[in-house]
Amino acid sequence: MYVFLDESGDAGFKLEQGSSTFFIIVLIIFDSAEDAQQTEKKIRDLRVSLKVRDNFEFKFNKMDDFRRLQFLEAVRGCPFRIRAMVVDKRLIHSDTLRKDKNKFYNYFVEKVLEHNQGRIRQAKLRVDGSGGREFKDAFKTYLRQQLPSGTLADCKFKDSASDSLIQLADMVAGALRRHFDPSKLEGQFRDRIAHKLEDEWKFR
Repeated sequence: MYVFLDESGDAGFKLEQGSSTFFIIVLIIFDSAEDAQQTEKKIRDLRVSLKVRDNFEFKFNKMDDFRRLQFLEAVRGCPFRIRAMVVDKRLIHSDTLRKDKNKFYNYFVEKVLEHNQGRIRQAKLRVDGSGGREFKDAFKTYLRQQLPSGTLADCKFKDSASDSLIQLADMVAGALRRHFDPSKLEGQFRDRIAHKLEDEWKFR
């Protein structure tokens, strides 16, 4: 089992000054390496059909709506499932989570992985590779200590610019945040992948 994780939104709480109202974490789950490879090939084929370079990075917040929809249409039949957490930051009152961005991120990643109804076991977790070594080591240690035994087989950080499946997680996270963002409230992107949603947990 492979799980690719990315988020949309930020960990800031200056909501009146531009911080995102919602923070979305997405897990793209493949039940086999073959399913992951099939999906990766579909994304490579899309680059060919769009006549973009082989290393073109699909990134939701850097693309126009036409290409966003093309991407989501291209992958909607691929063999993966989605688990997501939707955090409305207006409901978060913990001083620790509001003041420490790393603790905020680690806490909610752990929660979405833990809240899996037994659907994630011995997974190889792949996470967008931003952040320094100290953060990455602390993140791995935190998950190892907090998650039930057997949830993860390993955890590795990947460069989104060269990993199509991290890009898939980014595109899905962006699509979901557009659906919830009160300044956007766009459902057209989420509609393309709604049938893949195994769980969409609105954190309370």
